[in-house]
Amino acid sequence: MRYVDRIDLGRDAVFGVYLRDLTLCGVAHVAVTNQTAEFGVSVLDGHRGKGYGTALFGQASTWARNRGIKAMYVHCLSENGVMMHIAGKAGMHVVVSYGEADAHLTLPPATVTTLTEEWMQSGVAMLDRALTIYGAMAQRPLIRGAATS
Repeated sequence: MRYVDRIDLGRDAVFGVYLRDLTLCGVAHVAVTNQTAEFGVSVLDGHRGKGYGTALFGQASTWARNRGIKAMYVHCLSENGVMMHIAGKAGMHVVVSYGEADAHLTLPPATVTTLTEEWMQSGVAMLDRALTIYGAMAQRPLIRGAATS
């Protein structure tokens, strides 16, 4: 819980993956310090291996680029194969030392394409969530009653 308490939503970013039944199955946190950002991700056991972590990294790195952040990094234990896989797929330079791993990626500046991509992803995600919630509400039985005085 201490970790969550330290998230500064005025500075950092949090991204999530929701299933159709509105279950949150993956979360990424981008912690910003000056011109760098640390990426952390967690995906529930039953939903790993489906590309959610990689997708969250892509969204996080686009978000960081669009805010002028120069580099992203990951710090984890060297036996964290999933995180090492995500870092490798992203083209991060990985250094392993004393059972820990650090991965760094220099981010290029924002472009019209990355700004548009983030804007579109955000809009599509909000629309998808709204439609999913509306669909879930539409399947619930309506309870009607009359008020008596």
